Amino acid sequence: HTLKMASLMRDSEVYIEGYGYEKLAHAYAYGGPELAVRTINQNFRLDIEDYVTVNFYDMAGIVDAFGGVELELSGEEMREVNANLWNLSQEAEREGTKAPIRNSDYFTALDGTHNMIDGEYTGGKVLLNGAQAVAYARIRHLDGDEYRTGRQQRVLMGLVAQAKDHSILRYPGIVHGVMPHCETSLGLTDLAQLAPFAMGSFEIETITLPGENEGAYGDENEEGQWVYRFDEDLA
Repeated sequence: HTLKMASLMRDSEVYIEGYGYEKLAHAYAYGGPELAVRTINQNFRLDIEDYVTVNFYDMAGIVDAFGGVELELSGEEMREVNANLWNLSQEAEREGTKAPIRNSDYFTALDGTHNMIDGEYTGGKVLLNGAQAVAYARIRHLDGDEYRTGRQQRVLMGLVAQAKDHSILRYPGIVHGVMPHCETSLGLTDLAQLAPFAMGSFEIETITLPGENEGAYGDENEEGQWVYRFDEDLA
């Protein structure tokens, strides 16, 4: 009756089979989810067999399939969400895809504008739609990468809370709404079998790795890039 959510820091310096020591995020770029999972297993002594992977644009569709996610945002976070929404729209335009951002997605500052530079926002509890949730999860200029990881965890925990509020009769519909946005080794039957757990009572535990227990510290690699190094014997 426990859902354990582990976030792995993308800048962790790990051994990637065939490439040597690189940032953990590079494993996915080099070999997709299969190499990413193998790298995680080898460096953190895990035995992951299945996976579900989504990109940032698809995450917006998943959040919308759940009916949004309710979170508490500070005024500074609202301003950063607006800036990230703008960046997302520009990325989509450069890639030739339809921008998933609407004018109504932006939060309104106290002066009635969508000021992304120095606008003042009230903050508070809001129901974020998919695009807003992705923009929130991408906040990186307010604080460190570990805080962004925490925001990503809060989005996922908010989705879990949303799922628990739905009738079990809606679960197949949610699964069908989510599946087109995922690449996964699981089938519909596998996911449907998780329904009793998803709709039941359970606790959520979160952890971010590597951390203090693994002796993690920031450093520069030979290319001058900032990385997280850690004691591999403690991982």
